[in-house]
Amino acid sequence: MKVNKVINYILLLFLFLSIFFVRESLWIDEATSANVVRNFSLIDIVNVYSRGDFHPPLYYLTLKLWSLVFGTTEIGIRSLSILFSLGTIVSVYLIGVKLKDKNLGLVSALFLATGPLFVYYASEARMYSMVTFLVTLLIYFFIKLIDKPKTIDWFWFSVILSCVFLTEYLGLFVLPAFFLYAYQLKKKKKWWSVFLKSHIVLLFVFAGWFSIFQEQLGRGLGVKVMNSNWWNVLGVVSLKNVALFPVKLMIGRIGFDNKFLYGAIIVTIGILFAFLIRIALAREKKAFILVYWLVVPVLVAVLISFKISILTYFRFIYVLPAMYLLIGWGLISLKEKYFLPVLVTLLLFNFSSIAIYLKNEKFHREDWRGLTEFVSGESVGKEYKLIFVHDSQMEAVKYYTPEMPVEGPGGIESNLKIIWLMRYVSDIYDKEDLVLNSIVSLGYVKTTEYSFNKLPVWKFEKIEEQKMEENQK
Repeated sequence: MKVNKVINYILLLFLFLSIFFVRESLWIDEATSANVVRNFSLIDIVNVYSRGDFHPPLYYLTLKLWSLVFGTTEIGIRSLSILFSLGTIVSVYLIGVKLKDKNLGLVSALFLATGPLFVYYASEARMYSMVTFLVTLLIYFFIKLIDKPKTIDWFWFSVILSCVFLTEYLGLFVLPAFFLYAYQLKKKKKWWSVFLKSHIVLLFVFAGWFSIFQEQLGRGLGVKVMNSNWWNVLGVVSLKNVALFPVKLMIGRIGFDNKFLYGAIIVTIGILFAFLIRIALAREKKAFILVYWLVVPVLVAVLISFKISILTYFRFIYVLPAMYLLIGWGLISLKEKYFLPVLVTLLLFNFSSIAIYLKNEKFHREDWRGLTEFVSGESVGKEYKLIFVHDSQMEAVKYYTPEMPVEGPGGIESNLKIIWLMRYVSDIYDKEDLVLNSIVSLGYVKTTEYSFNKLPVWKFEKIEEQKMEENQK
C-alpha cells in the first residue's frame, strides 16, 4: 500500500468521525462566530468588532470569506475548521517523516485523527482548529530550518508566525520552545541572527495592531473588576485547571460519575502515555522539540494566569499534535511483537472515548437549536419574551431565531402572557435571583422547567390567566 493512500484513508476516517460532531447544535461561542460574519463587513470586523472582542481578527476574516461561498449554516461555518484540521493531520505526517520516517508520520497522524479531544474541536466554528494548523505548520518549517536552513523556509516561518499571532494570541506561547530547542542544539551565531530577523514581520504586525490589542487587553482585565465570577470561569490558576490539561488531552470531553473508575482509567492511560514518551526521548534527541511544544505553552499559560485568567485547556488544543507525535515515536520504537497490541489498545481507547461522548448527551454541546425551536413552538400566537439574566449570552438565540423577542433584565414587562426565563449563567450574573424576583413581583408564576442540555429555561405565566383557563375547563 502506498503511503499517500494510507494518508487518504486516515483523512477519510477523520471525516467520518467528524460527521457525528458537526450535527450538534452550535454552542454560544460558535454562534458568535456566525453572527460576526453575518453582520459585519471585512473592514468592520477589524475596526469595529475586534475592539469589543478578546481575539485577533484573522479567523473571523477567513470565515467571512469562506461564508461567502459556503454560507453560515451550521455545516457551512464548521467546514472551515474541518479543512484546517485536515491540514493539521497532514502536517503531523510531514513532521513525523521529517523527524524520523514515514512510519512515525503515519502512526502519529492516525492517533491525531482519532484523538477524542482533537475530533471534538476539529469541527468547532472557532479559531482553535486554525491556530492548531498554523502552529503545527510553524513547527514543521522550524524543524526544516534546524536541519538545512533555506531562504524560502525562513520566509514561510516568518509569515506563519505572524498569522499565528493574528489568529490567537495564545498561540505565541509556543515561541519559547523554539529558543529552548535551538539553545539545546547549540546553534551558531549566524543561525541565531537569521532566526531573530525572522521575527521582524511579527513585530511590524504587532506594532500595527497594538492600539486595538491594548483596548482588548484593558477590556479583558476589566472583567476581573466588573464580574469576578466570570473571571474565575475564564481560567484562573488552580490545581483543578492544571490537572485538566493532561486529563482532557488524553480522554477528551468525557467523564465518569464513578470517581474510582475515572481515576483508574486516567492513571492507566497516563502511565502508558508516559512510558511511550519516555522511550521516545531515550532514543532520539530530536524528540525534545516535541516535548517543548507540548509543555512550554502550558507552563507559560500557568505563569500568565496568575495575572490574566486564561488557563483553560481548550485554548491550547495546538499542543495535541506534539503529544501524539511523541506517543507515535515511542510506539514505533517498541519491539515488533509489542507494536500491534499497543497500537490496537491506543486506538480502542480513542474510539471508546469518542463512543462514550456520542452515547451520553450530557457531554454534548448546549442545545440552543432545540431550545429556540421549542420556545417558538410553545409561544405561537402569544405575547411573550425570552429573558436573560444579563444583557449578553444571546448570540445563539439570535443566530437560530433572529425574530425571537429576546432581552436582558430590562425587557421584563407586566403585559406579557408568557415570560421564558433563561437560567443560563445565572450563577455567575444573578446569584441573588434578582431577575427571578422581579418577574415574580409582577404577578407571574413559574409553571414549568425545561432543560436543553445545560440550558435551563423556566416558563412563567400570569396567575390571573391561569385561573381563567382553569375555570374555562
